Amino acid sequence: MVTERWGRSGRCRHAGTAEFQLLAGGEVVVKFDLSALPKRTRIYRARLLMTIQAGPRPLPRPVLIQPVTASIRGQGPPKLEPKPLPLLPPRFRSFDATDVARRWVSGKLANHGLCIRNGPRGHDRLRTYLEITYEGRLKDPPPPVEGLRAFHRAGQVFLTWREVRCPFAARRR
Repeated sequence: MVTERWGRSGRCRHAGTAEFQLLAGGEVVVKFDLSALPKRTRIYRARLLMTIQAGPRPLPRPVLIQPVTASIRGQGPPKLEPKPLPLLPPRFRSFDATDVARRWVSGKLANHGLCIRNGPRGHDRLRTYLEITYEGRLKDPPPPVEGLRAFHRAGQVFLTWREVRCPFAARRR
């Protein structure tokens, strides 16, 4: 089982795979390039995470995320699935995109992206990503930590190690 992230940030395993398009009505469509996943990959979970700066007050309207069902052309409103993605409990910080990611990978639904409605224009696009857990093997796992030591003091065990540089943090596609 593998969990990887798709997004714009270099901290994602698949960096540079999210494109954002601002529509005339203020909506934003984000499209993730999932071509790194083979067709018919078994997906266990997918969640969309977004960082929204709401300020001290709650948002005036709830943020809605809806799959886009047809290619966006011109200035007309996008064609959307009627049911928005549900928020995931217990903290309600991410949206459940499992069903839509499964349909994208299987080819049952063309990947035209996700429409973000009622969201503030200032949401952090670098910290918006799609995290997918799927059946497979990690192609290039990061190296293990170095200098691992364990010691005991006052009834507690302490572990120390040297961090390794994240191998995909600076990689660009």
